[in-house]
Amino acid sequence: MQLYCVEDRQAPFIDAFVQSSTNYGFSPKVIAPNSSENLAYARFRQVYRHLSINPEAFELACFRRYFEVATMVQEGERFIIADSDLLLNAGPADLPTIFMDQTNVLVGSIGRSSGTLESDISPHFSFWTPTLLRQFVDYLIHAYESQDSRLEHIYRKRQDAGNKRAAISDMTLLHLFMQDESIAFIDSNQVVEGLLIDHNFCMTECANATFKMNFGFKAFHRERQILRFTTTTDESVRPVAIHLQGRAKIASQPLLQGNDLSARMRLGSLSAARIARAWLV
Repeated sequence: MQLYCVEDRQAPFIDAFVQSSTNYGFSPKVIAPNSSENLAYARFRQVYRHLSINPEAFELACFRRYFEVATMVQEGERFIIADSDLLLNAGPADLPTIFMDQTNVLVGSIGRSSGTLESDISPHFSFWTPTLLRQFVDYLIHAYESQDSRLEHIYRKRQDAGNKRAAISDMTLLHLFMQDESIAFIDSNQVVEGLLIDHNFCMTECANATFKMNFGFKAFHRERQILRFTTTTDESVRPVAIHLQGRAKIASQPLLQGNDLSARMRLGSLSAARIARAWLV
């Protein structure tokens, strides 16, 4: 199964993503955005309205990946769109069969906290077909052309609810796409066949399990060199991909190299800094 990642930066965590995915048998295609204008993306840029606390360039980069990958895939292909802040810990042959066999289904990840689901779908390790992806690209253009007031309403509602990271992002549009277009969907944020596609290294819950934590991140250990998480019921779970969002990226190289002590020290320093900032507020 082909792995696509749209990325033009240089950083150690990106090297760790490429190396780990290659180590486990993927052949990742890391694509820099095409310097020549993608016509569909050009149309999207014309109608896009920025509704986010994040910089506009960040949000547009997230949207652009769909347009770039859509120009490359072939009919009949089942493929994965991946973020560059992942550490792969399993290969194509290890992927849960339910994600592989449902060829007309979108597989993405929904975060949850205290049992409450987010109204976003993260595509950080998402399964697609060319038909689904092109349908989503068309939907993105249509949504910003004709549903501007709806998107603003969702944004203001999130702000009013006290969401300090309020945004209308590609993840928001992916969730709306699934609902509006009645897209068959499987949430990958669940333990399946002893495997997990990690939604976020610092989040405790998935759909059917909670995880032991250490320094504010999922506790991990190794069994025969394979990274494992442990649930609160002492089940050992193999993460297919670990999502090192935000500053957790500093643990990517030590984890790749098997230097778990260094990874824990780096994550511990993040936790200590977080606590110190809370005291100073």
